[in-house]
Amino acid sequence: MILILLLSFQGRLAIEWVIQKINDEIKDLSNTAVKSTDEFIHSTKKSIDDIGKSAKKSMDDLSSVAKKLDELILPTASTQSPPPLPKI
Repeated sequence: MILILLLSFQGRLAIEWVIQKINDEIKDLSNTAVKSTDEFIHSTKKSIDDIGKSAKKSMDDLSSVAKKLDELILPTASTQSPPPLPKI
């Protein structure tokens, strides 16, 4: 009888040990998944920010070129020569 109790107690300890090892492994996997997700989100946000900055710079460059083209094609009043004075 005592032998049965002893063996059942040892069996219970073994099962609890296995369950604890499985729980530890699940926690490790969960932490790894959270870390990977955080890194992915951070990387995605950085990429979106970089794309936004690049797009803004491109738009600014296009605007600058368009302004220069306008100045070449349609000179402003300050760069035009004044109209000739009437003869008296």
